[in-house]
Amino acid sequence: MTRARTRIPLMDHWNPNTRQRRTHRFLDTVRESIARLMLSPIGDGALPHVLYCDRDLEPLADQAITLYGENFLQDALKAELTTDDGTLNTEINWEAVLPGKAGNDLTLTITDTGALTVAAVADDIAITINLGVTTAAQVVAAVLADATVREMIRGTATGTGAGTPTEMAETSFSGGSGEGDYAVEPSGVPAILRWTDTEIDLVLDLSSYSDGQAVDLMVIADGIEERITLGMAAAGSSPSAGRGGIGCLLLAGDTAAGESFDIGTETWTFVVGAPAAQFEVTESLAGGAAVAAANIVAALNDAAFGSDLVSAHVVAGSNCVALVPLDVTGIAGNYVLDAALTAQMTDQDMQSGAADAFQGAYPLTYVITAEDVTRWAAGEFRPVACYPFTDQPNLISMLFVRPNGAAYDEIGSTFTNRVRFAASDNGYWVMELLDPAPPDFQADDELRMVIGQ
Repeated sequence: MTRARTRIPLMDHWNPNTRQRRTHRFLDTVRESIARLMLSPIGDGALPHVLYCDRDLEPLADQAITLYGENFLQDALKAELTTDDGTLNTEINWEAVLPGKAGNDLTLTITDTGALTVAAVADDIAITINLGVTTAAQVVAAVLADATVREMIRGTATGTGAGTPTEMAETSFSGGSGEGDYAVEPSGVPAILRWTDTEIDLVLDLSSYSDGQAVDLMVIADGIEERITLGMAAAGSSPSAGRGGIGCLLLAGDTAAGESFDIGTETWTFVVGAPAAQFEVTESLAGGAAVAAANIVAALNDAAFGSDLVSAHVVAGSNCVALVPLDVTGIAGNYVLDAALTAQMTDQDMQSGAADAFQGAYPLTYVITAEDVTRWAAGEFRPVACYPFTDQPNLISMLFVRPNGAAYDEIGSTFTNRVRFAASDNGYWVMELLDPAPPDFQADDELRMVIGQ
């Protein structure tokens, strides 16, 4: 047995059931050197390279990080599968998390049992649904929430994701190519949640490490190794235990039955009386925006009917609801509220300080919406990020990146008195931003911020 690209012989005791392990773990230094020489015709520029990590590591049992680099895919493809192909808002495009031929061994079955569940036995994944009730978006979210299956496949619902999937007999994934291993190896085996040619999302168990220790990682892309060393930050410096996020809802006044807002692919609707099901919020009636905000928080955090995506907290002194994703990877999308319900928060101005005064920094991203641009043109502050801190944080740096890839540094004198923070009721802080010279920001621009104390 040989690797297709390098012709490196595999060891006799290689186990195909442990595909995330190195295929040539016991090659000695000489043989590894020979292997790299054999790859030389493709050039060093085509080898996998880790350029940087998105944060310092901390001694957490669920430390989420993203490695940024290049050539992580090599020439491999991921195995794919489409369910409810061609059905608007119901079709889900599935792909294996890891590239390579091994993804073709994955199978998926969807069965109606009256309840949404996700499970896996070896390479066989089983999803049960409540036929006609469970939505495509809920199926995708359930897979992402399952600790085992989220390391095997990822799904993307088309359109709104509000359609209801149908049953499907066991079906195999296909299209995966590439013979070599794809893995990341620290001292303990990490959970790999996403793998692209330039980014790898991981969750590491670093609870056995302490401040000042180094963590050695090895990225293996198509069997080619890239070794890096990352440093540990001060123990316990993260106030969020690995959770970060973006999202705020600002309310202007009374809400009415039938008005709605979106959280990711979930659509929540205001109803009269207590919510009877998930995705319902009691309208404020005559209570104004403050009551509406409190009702949203109560509904989203309700153990029986609440959101599977976020926890919610009222921002002190305002009619704003701060949203923080429940997923430990820190993945958060934009959160949208009907334009008729939006309004400014109370003023809490902040001027950025010296970068060397900050302890602990957390990268967040936000994609600008058309509504943001409209509100900025009217001179309003807009919420763009929230994160849990003990004390008021500061904006350390910020870039905005156009869809064409052009990046602009937007931190400095132009943002004096144009950034402000407000605290929520549970230690979360919402960052608001004012466009320094409208229309500098455009819809679909991505803000990349670093917030710290």
